[in-house]
Amino acid sequence: MRVLTAIRQVLCGASASGSRAKRIAGCRVSPRQLLRRFPILLPLIICSTSVRASELPRDNDVARERYFDGLRERGLYSLAETVCLTELQRSELAQPERTELVIELSRTFAAHAAASPSFDEQTELLQRGRVVIDELLAGSVTHPRRVVLEAQSAFVAASEVEVLGWQNELSPLGGSSREKALLLSEGLLMTFADLIERMTEELRNRSRDGDTSRLSPYRMRGLKRVAEYRLGMLLLGRAKLFDSLSADRAETLLAARERFHDLAGGEPTESITLRSQLGLITVTRLSGDTTAALKMVDVLMADQPPPEIRLEAIAEKVEALLALGRTTDAADELREFSRNPAAATGRLLFLKVQVLLDLSTVAGEKGDPNLATDLHNAAVAFAARAAAEFPGYWALRARRVISAGDAADEFGPEAAPHIERGRSFFAAGQVEDAISSFRTGWKLLVELNRIEQAAEIGYTLGSLLLNEGHFADAEVVLRDVATLAGETPRAAQADFLRAFALAQLYRRQPSRSRREAYVASLEHHRSAYPEAESYGEATWMLARLQELRLQTTLALRLYSEIPDEHARHPEAVVAVARCGETVLDRLRKLEKPRADWEAAIMGELAAHVRQLTNSDAPLTPHQAELLLRTARLLLGFEQPDFASADRLLDRVLDAQPASAVTTGDPATELVGAQASIAAIQQTASALKVVSLSGIGQQLEARLLLTRIGTSQPDSLADVLKVLGDASAGNIDAETSASFGELQVRAMERSSVDIDTLSITRQIPLRLALADAHEQSRMPGSAARELAIVAQARPDDESLKRRLARLQLASGERQLVEQAKVAWRGFERQAKAGTNDWLEARRRVIECCLELEQADEAAKLLKVTMLLYPNGGTPETREALDRLAVNQQSR
Repeated sequence: MRVLTAIRQVLCGASASGSRAKRIAGCRVSPRQLLRRFPILLPLIICSTSVRASELPRDNDVARERYFDGLRERGLYSLAETVCLTELQRSELAQPERTELVIELSRTFAAHAAASPSFDEQTELLQRGRVVIDELLAGSVTHPRRVVLEAQSAFVAASEVEVLGWQNELSPLGGSSREKALLLSEGLLMTFADLIERMTEELRNRSRDGDTSRLSPYRMRGLKRVAEYRLGMLLLGRAKLFDSLSADRAETLLAARERFHDLAGGEPTESITLRSQLGLITVTRLSGDTTAALKMVDVLMADQPPPEIRLEAIAEKVEALLALGRTTDAADELREFSRNPAAATGRLLFLKVQVLLDLSTVAGEKGDPNLATDLHNAAVAFAARAAAEFPGYWALRARRVISAGDAADEFGPEAAPHIERGRSFFAAGQVEDAISSFRTGWKLLVELNRIEQAAEIGYTLGSLLLNEGHFADAEVVLRDVATLAGETPRAAQADFLRAFALAQLYRRQPSRSRREAYVASLEHHRSAYPEAESYGEATWMLARLQELRLQTTLALRLYSEIPDEHARHPEAVVAVARCGETVLDRLRKLEKPRADWEAAIMGELAAHVRQLTNSDAPLTPHQAELLLRTARLLLGFEQPDFASADRLLDRVLDAQPASAVTTGDPATELVGAQASIAAIQQTASALKVVSLSGIGQQLEARLLLTRIGTSQPDSLADVLKVLGDASAGNIDAETSASFGELQVRAMERSSVDIDTLSITRQIPLRLALADAHEQSRMPGSAARELAIVAQARPDDESLKRRLARLQLASGERQLVEQAKVAWRGFERQAKAGTNDWLEARRRVIECCLELEQADEAAKLLKVTMLLYPNGGTPETREALDRLAVNQQSR
């Protein structure tokens, strides 16, 4: 009783003022200490020499409790859970024994949660601990040990409050852990009060009939004291959730003091008595009377308490000494603990880290940087030890104080708090608050001229702004960061992200000014950082933009500048081929020479294509597409190279798909590659018709074409187009006629009924057929195909002019009459005397002659020659002169 008397004397002068909150119960992480955190652990631990389920004591509550305590003390949680669950499956199990097993299972879940390093796992295990109790309670309203089960459910819920308090302490700026803890604890206060009252009533009214279905009076009194202790700890944990100077905190600490005070007078050697005395010490320290708390610790230690109580008392003394600023004395208290590694607890390791960091700061202030560094390194080592031996709350706290100290050293005392707040907000998912804190810290670093640190935090700030869609703000921040960072790699990274921000602004709201700003940023990045990793990506972005803007020749040049080692390079080579196709197609339509461009494009592609054709390795989709596009280029050249194209197509058709493995899922990647390769091979088989025909293998071409028309009708348009393009090249008349025949035969033998297709799908087929009929010198058939297309494209002037020419060339009266109307329209649209007007007038005259309207033709020709004797281009003048000569000869 000497300890209790001394405590009462100290408490007489205790102050209610608040101080920094520190949690005490969470330090018990070793198996022996963990055991004492959970209910009904009054007997001393008796470790079983065997953990086999066959040795589980039966019909003896105390022995069974000690058996499971032994498993939990050794950390064999999974085994204890398995034994409980296995036993609970026995159908012959009596209700009292079943009840005890459910309670032991719940306690095991709770103990397992306390030893878990993960908050998520802790929460899940505690929920399991409550569920198994609640399920049993739900099945029996009149259960004889209902109060015991409800007590265990409340104990687990109190542990949940403790875990929520840990979460709030480790990340106080984020989440809703504090609100959840306050709400849950508020309900639990009433639950505990009701439970204690019911336990008291049951003890008072307990009959002496020897009913074994209920808890014995001895065990009920022990359970009641555990419940009272857990209520005190709940009040202590709840007090820590309030502000240190709030009235709520002071009131809650006072209520906890009363609970612990009543329990601290029990049997001196009893665990609950000693732990309640520790609770009184903690309440006194948190209430602000640190000196009184130190005296209470000394009195407790004088009675030589058990090791686990002694270690807790040392921790309390260190906390009090640190609160008084007596760091050296705190280090002395921890010296003995440091010499005995077996006595380590998570809380003591954390305090060792904190003391070493404080001493390091003092050493630095006194001008001893070497000692400061040694002390800091020692703190880091103890934090690592905490993480290895006691993962979880105390290890996280140790890591946090290390991080805070490092932040102060790196960013300075002014900016570090804001940066740490930003990190806490970000970890809690409160990104907007994180952005605000990082912005404040960044501005302070800039003002303090801490350039390197300002660049790092500014880059983080800019990245967060980008991720949140604040592109305009991000662009400004990243531009400043790139300037601050100077020649460092961070400058290039910030400048590239700035270009990305401008890209997003342009895509969100396209405008000329935004496009120009985006292009300028990419060009600046390419010129300022040619050696940076982001050079290739910036080049790719600029090339894509120019290609989308139809600046194809510029895009082609940019694609060719992407470095070979860049991840985009395989795709860029394909883009070179794609742009080359576009350029050559445009030149073809303009009827301009293409030989120089063809040579330049093949010069870019030749090495890549040669490497692929000299190997029989599987092809990636990009590689297959490159070979396909190159083959299509060769088929469309002014002088088509059918043989080379045929070899490339064979390589594609014979290839197996290879996965680039970029997603981290090789199976998914391979499936995607197989689908892409299959689509490319389908197109390649269509082009194979052209290459076979070009090299003179007409029979093979026709057989393949028939097979395509039957099994791949969607590929017909591609076949017909390429045949038409090839026919327009500089090939001999026999090959050209063969292509035309193949085009017509393709439609005749296909399973496609063109009239039943949508107009969108009809257009490419009808255009290809028009080409085929024109090449086969059947302008009337070509005109009829084009007429349908012209109805779907009423604004396509070049298409209407081509249709009018074909109608005139057909010689069919009805079509010629339609041509005359069309050319009359073109004549009215043009300004009189211009070449367009003269060309239209010439066609009208030709229509008149074809329709045997000689007088009208003569009149029109005479007026035209009289009014515009020297008008038009030489070609137009020559055509009109021919008409005049022919007219005079009639």
